[in-house]
Amino acid sequence: MLYILSCPIDVISAYNTQLEKQIVEELSENFIANPQKVEPSLILVGGFQGSGKSSLVERIKNAFELNVISTDSIRQSLINKGLEVSPEFLKYVNNISRTLIIRSLNFTNTIIDANAHSKRIQEIEKLFESENFEHRPIKIFLKTSVEVLRNRVKNRQSARDCYQGTENDLEASLVNSRINFEDYDLIVDTDKISKDEVYKLVENFLLHHTALETSKTTTTMTL
Repeated sequence: MLYILSCPIDVISAYNTQLEKQIVEELSENFIANPQKVEPSLILVGGFQGSGKSSLVERIKNAFELNVISTDSIRQSLINKGLEVSPEFLKYVNNISRTLIIRSLNFTNTIIDANAHSKRIQEIEKLFESENFEHRPIKIFLKTSVEVLRNRVKNRQSARDCYQGTENDLEASLVNSRINFEDYDLIVDTDKISKDEVYKLVENFLLHHTALETSKTTTTMTL
């Protein structure tokens, strides 16, 4: 879910811990707090811009009643506050994401909508170790050919007040993100199957390899 924050006139230039805390509070305001019989699970859904991460995450969230931490929502909140993309901007994204993960996992299962590349996975595993979380994260990767990714990003409709990866973002990710398929528990090739089929594969995996249970009967999504 995206929470829109007011945008000041002046661009913020110095790192502001109060701003960081404010965005954390805004984005965690509607977190679900369901006591779990077992320690909550963390699911990472990886894939480049255009792979279908956000659509999949939304369906998993609705089926299993999870908290969602979206790096795109964090970026949009920062942009609404007047920040420009920079190394400092990325520091905000990383710090806010880390705080939200810890806060959410204290209450319920959580899913991260992000480009879960090798470095990101290592960061999450270090976080689990430092916070003494017993469960290791479940890592899913949506594998999509470069041609299909470029076509999807180029042709998708933009949503108002919702950060979406651009063609430039995609090209930068393809160059800078190292993907090691051995890092993942499940890899789904999305090139020739529908969003419904992708979801069913992931849902079946989660039901058989985690303690998650669906909260309600899932419905088929119209493409």
